[in-house]
Amino acid sequence: MKQEDIQKVLEVLGKGGINVAGDFVVSKHVEYEVNNVETGGIGIQIVNGKEEQKNDVSQPQGLDEQLQEVVDRLKPIFFGIEDDAREFLVSIQGMKPTQITDKVKQLVSENKISDLSKHRDLWKVLHDYGLYDKSESNWNQQVK
Repeated sequence: MKQEDIQKVLEVLGKGGINVAGDFVVSKHVEYEVNNVETGGIGIQIVNGKEEQKNDVSQPQGLDEQLQEVVDRLKPIFFGIEDDAREFLVSIQGMKPTQITDKVKQLVSENKISDLSKHRDLWKVLHDYGLYDKSESNWNQQVK
């Protein structure tokens, strides 16, 4: 997986917002949409109170797979909690290296990352995917 592909995935995840009225989703910002089906969406819309299937156009292969690859590598570091790993990945988008290590220290204090995993295990994943480009010794100094 290329660094620019990971960046694309993170940008897609980091953009947009959901406006909610009650428990019903009124609108959602969608950057990538093909034939009224959001990239990664399930392709269902409500018309006059009836559920209708949207034209299903498969999303560009790779974005979800690439994101899932990174999340799968992060998951053991987050005690196997995929949502925490995914949330971390999205949250570090565009952060400077010191901001990333500060976030890691915060997550360790919240017991979302183990004290042991915060070192080489996490650095290796982030470094391999181009999300943290500094050295491992720099990483270790920052997260201690």
